[in-house]
This record gives sequence, structure tokens and C-alpha cells, in this order.
Amino acid sequence: MKHSIIHQESKGRNLLILLFWIIVWQAVYLAVGKDVIVPSPGGTAAELARMVTEAEFYYNVGATMQRVIAGILISFISGMATAVTAYFFPIARDLLKGVVNVLKSTPVMAVIIFALLWLSSGNVPVFVCFMMCYPVVYTNILAGLDSMDEHYIEMSKVFRVRSTDIIKYIYVPFVAPHIKSALSLTTGLSWKTVVAAEVLSSPNRSMGYNLLNAKVYLDTESLFAWIIAIVALSMIFERIVNLLIRHKGRAAA
Repeated sequence: MKHSIIHQESKGRNLLILLFWIIVWQAVYLAVGKDVIVPSPGGTAAELARMVTEAEFYYNVGATMQRVIAGILISFISGMATAVTAYFFPIARDLLKGVVNVLKSTPVMAVIIFALLWLSSGNVPVFVCFMMCYPVVYTNILAGLDSMDEHYIEMSKVFRVRSTDIIKYIYVPFVAPHIKSALSLTTGLSWKTVVAAEVLSSPNRSMGYNLLNAKVYLDTESLFAWIIAIVALSMIFERIVNLLIRHKGRAAA
């Protein structure tokens, strides 16, 4: 009962905060007095309502979502494989250290421009997402492996524990929290990088391409509507991933 009351109070406070910022937005709109610079909240809401009734909106959302998921999956598969390799082979760790540090420091736009030289417009966002998310996955998983107490491995060898049990009961518990952390970090990062890459690469169906079109035609209401849609979908996606992480954690416990 107490938890329910706290939850309702939190929702009410969030609604009031949202209302406050809408009022600020309306005040800025009235002060500027030019729709082409700052559209009204009502006009943006009407444009967003129109967009969500069209099938093309969902095609664009689906295309962007596919690229986000593909980028995350590729970065996790490669990040996990290379982190395990680096843990067991010091030479691999040394070789990858410089590459990972370079990727961490490289601006997103530089990666996008490079990718445009080699890849088709539809594949550029996936590649950029991978390049930005991979270092996060690699460093988190490697940190999890490095945090493992070697005494457990030595004891398992002494007692001749099966390799599958060593992985299941020793490696996985140590690495799992770091995998969850990496997944939580990459869900938000992936949306930012994919949409940014879509703006520059301009694949036919994408949310980023529609952002660019709205800017080119000075359709500010449409621009704001697409920004709201992108932010909302990114937050929903991140929320779903975090709920799945917590659910898996409770199931494992």
C-alpha cells in the first residue's frame, strides 16, 4: 500500500515537472513569435499526432530500431569474444588496448564520415553503432573477468570440476553484472549514434532522414515532433531493456 502511494506521488510529480517545461516552451514560443524558429507545443503535438497515424512513420521507426538492435548485437558478440580472448592471452590484450582507446577518443562524426566512404547508406548507422558501443562492451566484460578471484579457478582444477560448471558457476556470476552494466550503457548510446549516422548517410527509411528533411524544408513542427518521437522511443527502449535485466536478475537469484 505504501509503495503504491509513493509510486502515485512520483507519477504526479513527474506530470507536474512535464507541465512546467511545456509552459516554459509555450513562453519561449510566444517570446520568439516565429514558428520557423520555435514552434508551439500545440502545433508540435498536432504534427506528432498526425505522424503516428501514418504507416510510413512505423516503417521509419522499424528501420531505425532494426539498426539499433543490429548494432548492439554485433558489438556484444564481438566485444564478448575479444574480451575473453584478451583475458586468456596477454598479447591479445596488448594489441586491443590501443584500438579500444582510439575508438573511445574518436568523435562520432569522424566515424560516420569514414563509414560513408566504404558502406551503403543503410549499413553506415549499424557500423557506427558498433564502433561506439564495442569499447563499452569490451572494457566492461574484461573488467568483470579481471575482478574474478583466481583462487576459485585453482580450487576448481584441484577438485577437477567440469569446464561447463566452471563457466556456469564461476565465470558467469562474476561477469554477469558487468554485462548488465554494458547493456544499460549501450541502449542509450546506440540510439544517439544510429540517428546521427542516419542524418548524414540518409537511408530512405529512417528517423534520422526525416529529421534532415524537416530541417531542409524548415518544417520546424515536424522537426520537433521527430525529436520527441526519437527521445520517447529511446527512453522506452532503455526502460524495456532495464526491466528485462532486472527480471533476469531476479530469475537467476
